[in-house]
Amino acid sequence: MRRPEAARAIRGKPGQRGHCVVCGAVGKGTANFICQDCGDPLGTMLYCLSCGRRLALDPVVARRFLQENGYDIEDMTGLVLKVTRCSRCMGED
Repeated sequence: MRRPEAARAIRGKPGQRGHCVVCGAVGKGTANFICQDCGDPLGTMLYCLSCGRRLALDPVVARRFLQENGYDIEDMTGLVLKVTRCSRCMGED
């Protein structure tokens, strides 16, 4: 069964322009997307909500991070980790 909120997240609201679901950049069409700055279809990326940092991650490091947080994902290809704070933000505290 398809969840309506998931479908809405892909399509966006009627009459509104689509946006990047990671960083919020506005697109040209009505569908939501992952922009080229946030996603790499062949790599693993990190996006920080606090400072806007984008970082290409080693898949092994990303897998270990996810496992430590209770997620077991085999294929890291194309994955974007969206975090509230990164090492740069935490280093400023």
